[in-house]
Amino acid sequence: MPIRTLLLILFILPSFVNAQWDLLSKSYLGHVYLDFSTSERKGPFFFVWQLQDFYVVDKTGIRSRRILNKINCKTKERQILYSSSHSEHMGKGVVIISGKIASEWEEPLPKSVGARLVAEVCG
Repeated sequence: MPIRTLLLILFILPSFVNAQWDLLSKSYLGHVYLDFSTSERKGPFFFVWQLQDFYVVDKTGIRSRRILNKINCKTKERQILYSSSHSEHMGKGVVIISGKIASEWEEPLPKSVGARLVAEVCG
């Protein structure tokens, strides 16, 4: 197993066990939560877990999604590092899809959930 994968697993595992979800947003699709209990700050970067809990299961059986965000508080941009999709609400049940993502840096659109996430994390 490559060392980077092992380190990612070690970083992710504690957040699955100790998550304490705080409501960030409600929308027509469901609720979005953040877990500040396992968040970490490194220089201008803030690492925080996000949970999307959907009202309706999608055609692949996904009811919730956990996302690890890397946020640059200087530029107000975010990058998604990891995502897992679950068969039950609140990130529980069978993991349907998961993996390391490392998306491009993006500045969230104004008034979006991503913009609220950055504002909440960066103050």
